[in-house]
Amino acid sequence: MRIRRVVLENIRSHKYTEVCFDDGITVISGRTGSGKSSILMAIEYALFGSESRIPKELLLRRRELKGRVVLEVEHEGHLLTIERVFVKEGRNILSKGFSFKVDGVEKLGMKREADLNHQISLSLGFPERAKDLFETTIYTKQDEIRKLLTMSKMERQKYIDEILQLSKYELVWENMREAIRDLERDAKEIEGELKEEPFLREEMKRAEEEKEKLKGELTELEEKEGEKKERYSKVSEKFGKVREELERLEERRRKYENAKSLVEEKERELKHLEEETSALRREIEEIKVGEIDYDEVLREYTSLKEKVNGYEERLRELEKEYEEVLSMKAGARCPLCKQEISEEHMGRIREEY
Repeated sequence: MRIRRVVLENIRSHKYTEVCFDDGITVISGRTGSGKSSILMAIEYALFGSESRIPKELLLRRRELKGRVVLEVEHEGHLLTIERVFVKEGRNILSKGFSFKVDGVEKLGMKREADLNHQISLSLGFPERAKDLFETTIYTKQDEIRKLLTMSKMERQKYIDEILQLSKYELVWENMREAIRDLERDAKEIEGELKEEPFLREEMKRAEEEKEKLKGELTELEEKEGEKKERYSKVSEKFGKVREELERLEERRRKYENAKSLVEEKERELKHLEEETSALRREIEEIKVGEIDYDEVLREYTSLKEKVNGYEERLRELEKEYEEVLSMKAGARCPLCKQEISEEHMGRIREEY
């Protein structure tokens, strides 16, 4: 990681300051209170935000309502730009905006300051307790060195151990020591086995001879296996033919059973038809006995029907004459005799009808 540029806007004694860092060593000098420490505080705040535990009241310039810090860092061939903004609202100074860009493209999806801190740690590859490590090994505040020197040897060792996480290296060394002992033990075992090399060579020779013998037996078994496979193939073929024959016979048996059931059903139907035929024959005999009486009754019925039809025809004629008579008036001619009908005669006709 290499810091390339930092911008301070309303930060402590800085109204607006932009500092660029070229390759090599950069020396910042000035009188007391000129703002040297403010630049380092701004860098720490840009990297860690509220985790830096720097009160925003110490950062914001007096009588100003808004402060801003921009930090540009070069890391693994990419330019990272971090920006943090805070404002004064009443007596409180609150974070009001931030952004994180990689090669000029802003990273989205960060809603909280904690999201920004996580993204910075992830992009820069910060270890655990990165802020403490930063303040101890990179940036030491005023009076921090004096505090470190006044600690006891044990306290100083503990403090440095926690910051540099030396206990992890000790744990790794202990684990490696156990692994080294295991490797040394394995090496001794291998050394002992090497001393037995002549014996092992003899064992290998006998094993090779045994292997050749077993190979011969295996070849013989494979030949026998081939013969068995051939026999198995023939038996399987015969078995398949027998199974096909059984299936064919089973199909014929099913057809026979179906035909047998059909014959039995037709025999039952035939028996039923024979019974119905016998009953019909009896009815026919009974009908033949009463056939003569039926013909005579039919003739009488036909004669009576003709008479009824004649009577009905005569009735229709009389009704027609009646209608004609009723419709006639005095002075009209009779439809039968063609004579003129008088009023008196018309009255008698109406009375008769």
